[in-house]
Amino acid sequence: MIFYDERGRALAPEQVAVVMINGHRVKRVVANVECSSLVDRYVESIGGSVERVPVGRIYLIYKALKGVEGLGVESSGHFVTYSGANLDDGITTLLYLLEALGKLGGKLSSHVPPMPLSKRLKFEVGDEKKFEIVEKLKENLASKYRRVTTIDGVRVDLDEGWFLVRPSNTEPVIRVTLEAESTEGLKTLESLVKEELRRAGLSMA
Repeated sequence: MIFYDERGRALAPEQVAVVMINGHRVKRVVANVECSSLVDRYVESIGGSVERVPVGRIYLIYKALKGVEGLGVESSGHFVTYSGANLDDGITTLLYLLEALGKLGGKLSSHVPPMPLSKRLKFEVGDEKKFEIVEKLKENLASKYRRVTTIDGVRVDLDEGWFLVRPSNTEPVIRVTLEAESTEGLKTLESLVKEELRRAGLSMA
């Protein structure tokens, strides 16, 4: 699903998720590792928790089939609502958002928080080498940082933002996602990730 507010602005899935979380008072959210920390911030503010799953809508569906209570959101725009009853259906996702908005009142734009800054990088690496590099990266980062998630590549959450490094499942590339609250924060994360990738064996021109 792609949602627009009444001003015609396209909304990120995580922004839509925040409206759903606030409107339905959702305390359990399943989100893929690529989803913004914006989701965590709002869930935690009402005493809830976020469970991370690998990138791919099928992982949200798996959780729904196991009886997930709450909301599922994928960074590519897939949602599992009504505690899994809709199994990623667009029409019921729309109804779920409208119900949330009805409970909150006012216009959609008034409930949409700004997204943090983000950047994506892509490095061409051979299919065998890409997995080897990311595995080495996991080992290196797990020994340095406290908040490390390794269910799909490796994600590190820091005070100034977070980054995710994943080997592509469809191309001979390593994908990197960065998120921070400022341009300087993004630059710092990018430099950090590039240096860590070099240490893990990635050659950069």
